[in-house]
Amino acid sequence: MINNFLEYKEFQAYYGESFSVEKNRDVVEVFNRLCPYCGAVLSEKHSLHRFDTHFRTGECIEQDETIYYCQNDGWWQHKIYERQDSSPKNWYSVIHEGILKTYDDSSANIPIQVLNDYIFNDPDKITNIHHKKMEELVASVFGDFYNCEAKVVGKSSDGGVDVVLIDGDNPTMIQVKRRRSLQHTESVSGVRDLLAATLLNKTNKSIFVSTANKFSPEAEKTASLSIELGLVEKFDLIDYGRFISMLKGRPQNIEQIWDGLLALTKLNDKHYGLAYVG
Repeated sequence: MINNFLEYKEFQAYYGESFSVEKNRDVVEVFNRLCPYCGAVLSEKHSLHRFDTHFRTGECIEQDETIYYCQNDGWWQHKIYERQDSSPKNWYSVIHEGILKTYDDSSANIPIQVLNDYIFNDPDKITNIHHKKMEELVASVFGDFYNCEAKVVGKSSDGGVDVVLIDGDNPTMIQVKRRRSLQHTESVSGVRDLLAATLLNKTNKSIFVSTANKFSPEAEKTASLSIELGLVEKFDLIDYGRFISMLKGRPQNIEQIWDGLLALTKLNDKHYGLAYVG
């Protein structure tokens, strides 16, 4: 089961002399330290304290921006807190909190961003995922890794090709195998099938991706021989370890969401009139 917090809600909290009504006053100055789902102590992922100048009054405003994260279940909170102690006195917060979404890890309906972060944090669970989601995950990871378009094309009559990397006029044919055990050894038969499919598609680059820990000596020999004989220019064998390294080589989607929310951090010493108060 996958618990995910990529989606989030936003709400405001404020009170003070400039506001005719109060809103969520009880959480304005509260910074969560415990996860509301499991009770674990939250980890501080980001913290910034700074001063800004109110864009209307010129008064000094004290500001804090934090991100707290639960390493157990992934819940998080981003908060900007502003305090204006001189008249008019005001207190204001804008808060973003992760919303719990639950998926079965073998489902074919898991969003790829959710699946990516799940495998990032628990790589061995890759053996549980749906074989079609494995193809999508490979396309997502390889598209970023090689900085090109990656299309999932696998179907019952795919002829040994599940994903195609489109980089110029010479695409790369990719076969993907999600094995139920990491101890599986990938045999030579799949390598031969991919070689044939590559030649039939009139291209000369192949990649075989498997969640197996290793390829058989015959599989490795066939891939090398295909290059030596000039049949293909490239024939990479990507096992579990190499694929996980590629996946972990890019930021998690949750980190990209946090980066998009951070506001105070992106300012320098100059006044940008960011203050939410008033």
